[in-house]
Amino acid sequence: MRVGISGTGAKVCARSWLVALCVLLPAIAPMARAQGDVECDRANEREVGSVKFVGNKTFGTDQLSAIVTATPSSFMRRHLRIFGTRRCYPSSGLGPDVANLKQFYQNNGFYDTKVDTIVSRASSTADNITFRINEGEPIHLDTLRVEGLESVADTADILRDLQLRVGGRFGQDLLVADVDSIMARLRNAGYPRAQQLRSWTVNKAQHRATVGIEDALGGLDH
Repeated sequence: MRVGISGTGAKVCARSWLVALCVLLPAIAPMARAQGDVECDRANEREVGSVKFVGNKTFGTDQLSAIVTATPSSFMRRHLRIFGTRRCYPSSGLGPDVANLKQFYQNNGFYDTKVDTIVSRASSTADNITFRINEGEPIHLDTLRVEGLESVADTADILRDLQLRVGGRFGQDLLVADVDSIMARLRNAGYPRAQQLRSWTVNKAQHRATVGIEDALGGLDH
């Protein structure tokens, strides 16, 4: 079976699997380019066959994959071995990836998170990498104080649907996101010069946190 691909200098795929390959290439190539930050420098470097996360309950694989440097070789490279992007074991090892994962978890309220790595042989030229995560108990928000909104007409609208809630999980990333939301709503409500002071304390032993947010409105914009 011969299938022609139109266009100047069109090439012909002579076998059915090559036809599928010609169809898949345009969709897969951008993915390979996007993940090509750990390409191999030498022919004898060991490739990465897969990167897996186990024990992660709060955050998905997609979120965690964006944090680590370790990246599998491209689909074409792993499955067809003809061409595609080779991605190898990070030259700096997995220590920086472990540190990045732990920092990410801490920023989101998990101060006790532990991360171990398992490297297993996938083939004669490739290894599989597994990050084993023990999240631990998160920090819970014990007290939340938001002050300085007394003159705002609709305080409930300014504070609606915040991520931080008393009894819920505390994390610096959550606090930053909430402050950004409050600031945007204050500006939309006519306070373009609004500023905020924020403070927090964390009791790691008791897994408790206290947060204070003070708004300086700077006057209503008429």
